[in-house]
Amino acid sequence: MKLYIPAVSNRTTGLSMGEHTEDTAKEWNVGREEQDRISLDSHRRAIAAWDRGFFDDLVIPIGDLRRDTIPRADTSLEKLAKLPPSFDRTSGRGTIAAGNSSPLTDGAASLWVASRAGLAKLPTDVYKAKLIDWEITSIDLRTEGLLMAPAFAIPRLLARNGLTYADIDIWEIHEAFAAQVLAHINALESPAVSKLRKPASKWRLGPFRESA
Repeated sequence: MKLYIPAVSNRTTGLSMGEHTEDTAKEWNVGREEQDRISLDSHRRAIAAWDRGFFDDLVIPIGDLRRDTIPRADTSLEKLAKLPPSFDRTSGRGTIAAGNSSPLTDGAASLWVASRAGLAKLPTDVYKAKLIDWEITSIDLRTEGLLMAPAFAIPRLLARNGLTYADIDIWEIHEAFAAQVLAHINALESPAVSKLRKPASKWRLGPFRESA
């Protein structure tokens, strides 16, 4: 007998997120080198943050484990480029590999939602944020890409609140692949995707690539 391990795949298509992202990368012309570059930046920034103690009060040690072992200080574009495609191994066009993806892993975080009276009871050094609005977006994964909902949600959310991209200090597009983040940047910058921006000039993502 074998241990049954369920597939990490979409129930409708039978494809994994990695396979779907390969399709998205091809659709939005996201190349391998571009993915590896943003991944290398992520490795370097994560290592630098660990080294300067940024995570010291954010991580709870478990046994002897006190540090994330996934970011690699010794990686390089050359090493990343040598890794074979992980999801499209037959077409010769696969670009998503282990180095520009995150592994299957688990973590936990928490967020306290409180009133002003409740916040007044907390220490003054607690990080505080104000929730202004949210957007729930559904997409047709057959035509718009399984992981592309933020590209549709972001412009509507900003427009509803009279904000621009420059008004937001930190962006997080939560997904496991460099290709998905880059596809979102391409979609948000694309004048051809008229349904994502009204008017087109207002929704330019602007200096993200230069400052990333």
